[in-house]
Amino acid sequence: MTGRNPAHNRPTLNLASGLRIALKRQPYRVFITDQHLAIPAVNLYPYPDVMLLPEPIETVPNRTDKLISI
Repeated sequence: MTGRNPAHNRPTLNLASGLRIALKRQPYRVFITDQHLAIPAVNLYPYPDVMLLPEPIETVPNRTDKLISI
């Protein structure tokens, strides 16, 4: 969700940064706030604050803005 306050933003940034550092050279990608996630199994399409997905990254067919999580 956009428009959060600094008290929310800092932990989100810290978590994303920590994951990125911890998973350096691993087959995962870290994404933040305004990346759309598709979870088709439960028909859910949130914008998570932080998400970690394995590579290769999959997208919804014909929608490069929506990443798929199984």
